[in-house]
Amino acid sequence: MRKLAFLSIVLALLCIETALGCQFENLRGSLLEFSNYVDNHPDYISSRDNGGRTPLHKAATCKRADAIAFLLESRPSIIDELDYSGASALHTSAENNCVDCVRFLLERSKDKNVCLSTFYSKNTPLHYAVKGENVEIIQMILTFCYRSIYKKNDDGETPLSIATAKDDPDISQIFNYLDVKLSDAFNKLKLPLDERMKLFGW
Repeated sequence: MRKLAFLSIVLALLCIETALGCQFENLRGSLLEFSNYVDNHPDYISSRDNGGRTPLHKAATCKRADAIAFLLESRPSIIDELDYSGASALHTSAENNCVDCVRFLLERSKDKNVCLSTFYSKNTPLHYAVKGENVEIIQMILTFCYRSIYKKNDDGETPLSIATAKDDPDISQIFNYLDVKLSDAFNKLKLPLDERMKLFGW
């Protein structure tokens, strides 16, 4: 119980520190201030800016896992919405190396195609995770949707080919460890994300 409370405090402090550098004014304050803003502007959650970004995209840009959780609790249907370039909040979170944001989004998403969607240069969230060399995000995305390992971007690169080219034993081990024959059966499992990760020993 104490450990959980400590982790909650650490997450809150990290969110506050991150918020200070956020480019979106209404995401610079505390979660309480943000929730009050949303309550006072009922159309905000469904709004989009000129680039088609939703508040969920903006929270992901600012690495505000607490704001993402709040927005999804308020309106779950916004989770897989894409901006005008085809990016989801998951793309943004993976590109920004925000582990907590990726976890929140994957745990609440019911559409595995969100991991297959592409935007700039046809990169998937897994492309960004591999390029960012974030092992934990790579594991989470592969656990959620294994098929994204083979998706090609405009340069003809798959997350697998990028990982193979990297001189990182941790990343190489992840991709070497997975058996292609497990993919179809694994994607049909109706288990929470953390339990699916345990099946692979992650």
